[in-house]
Amino acid sequence: MKYFEKRKLIKYLSNLENNHFPDGYLETHKKRIDCLKWLLASYEGRAGNPKELLEAMLNPLKTINSKRDSDWINILYYWINYKKIVGF
Repeated sequence: MKYFEKRKLIKYLSNLENNHFPDGYLETHKKRIDCLKWLLASYEGRAGNPKELLEAMLNPLKTINSKRDSDWINILYYWINYKKIVGF
C-alpha cells in the first residue's frame, strides 16, 4: 500500500514541476509543495511519521510558542485520513 501512496505523491509532484502555471502560482503554494516533498521523504525513510507530526501540530501544549501551519495541517490531515492531496 505504501508503494502506491509514494507513487501518487511522486506523480503529483512531477505534474507540478512539469506543467506550466501562471506566474506566481507555485510560489503561493510553496508551503504546500514543501509538505508534499516532506511526505515523500517520509515514505523514503528520510523524515518522520506524518501522523506523529500532525498530532504534534494539533497539540496545543506543544505549539504554544510556535506558529501552527494551517497549510501543512490541512494537507497532512487529508493525506493521512483520505489519501487525498488538497489545497491546490
